[in-house]
Amino acid sequence: MSGTSNTLMTRQERGTGVIPELSQTLVEEYLRCGLRWQFRQDPHHGRYSTIPITIGVSVDRASHEDCQAKLREQQLPLQDIVDLAVTEYGNQAAANEYTESRWEIGRGKDSTVAAAVAYATHTSPLIERLHCSQKRRTVRLVLPSGREVDFAGTPDYETEDGLGDLKCGKKWQRYRAVQSRQLTAYGLLYLNEHGHWPAHVWIDNVFHERNRWSAQRIWATRSDADYRAFLHILERAVDGMEQGVILPAPEAAWYCSPKWCPFYRRCPAVGV
Repeated sequence: MSGTSNTLMTRQERGTGVIPELSQTLVEEYLRCGLRWQFRQDPHHGRYSTIPITIGVSVDRASHEDCQAKLREQQLPLQDIVDLAVTEYGNQAAANEYTESRWEIGRGKDSTVAAAVAYATHTSPLIERLHCSQKRRTVRLVLPSGREVDFAGTPDYETEDGLGDLKCGKKWQRYRAVQSRQLTAYGLLYLNEHGHWPAHVWIDNVFHERNRWSAQRIWATRSDADYRAFLHILERAVDGMEQGVILPAPEAAWYCSPKWCPFYRRCPAVGV
C-alpha cells in the first residue's frame, strides 16, 4: 500500500463518536437526487418501482444465482438463468406499485426474458476465476476533516481481475465507468480487505438499444486521486444529509423521468 493510500482510511474497528453506517446505495441516491433519497426514507410511500428498474433487479437476481453456481464450479444453463429472472420479475411485479398499465407490466416480462438471454450469452461467460459474489463489506473511513464514518457496499462480484458491477437497462458510455463513484467506493472496500487497490474495476452492462438487448464490458482503473476526491464528495454528502439539505436532480438528468424514477409522478420538483 502506498503512503498516499495509507492516509485515506484506517482498518475497520468499532468504537464511538462516528455517525451511523452509510451504504454506497444510500449515498449515491442522495448525490443524484436528494428528493428521491428523501422519498426512499419515508415508509408512507410504500414500494414503488418502474418496469425498467424491475427488469434490472430481476436480471441481477439471476446473475447472483449464476455466480453462486460458478463458485460451486457449476454452470447454469441459459434456460435456468432466464427462468430465475422471470420468476423474480413476477415476484417484484406482485410486491411493488407501478404507474404503468397491466399491459405494459406484461410486456416487461418479455423484455426480462430478452435481457436475461443477453446476460447469459454475453456477460456470464466473462465472469470467470470468481472469488465471491455480492459480498457485503464495511470499512471505517477517515474523511478530510478527520471525522470517521462507517461505510458499506456490496459489489456484484470479485474475480482475479478485480471488481465488477452489473448494470441492466440503459447503455453506458465509457466515461461513466471511468467517473463512477460506485466503482471508486468499491475499490476502497477492496483496499481495506486486501491491502492494495484492485487491478481493474469494470461495469458489465446489459442494455436495450434499437429494439434489442445486448451487453458490453467497460474496463476502468482507479488512482489515489480518485479515492481522495471520493472522500471529499462523501464528506459533503454526509454534511448535507445531517443538515437536511434536499436538492432535486440536476436539470435534464436522464434518470429524472417516469421510466427511471419510481417517484417521478409524485415529485414536487416535477410540478405534480
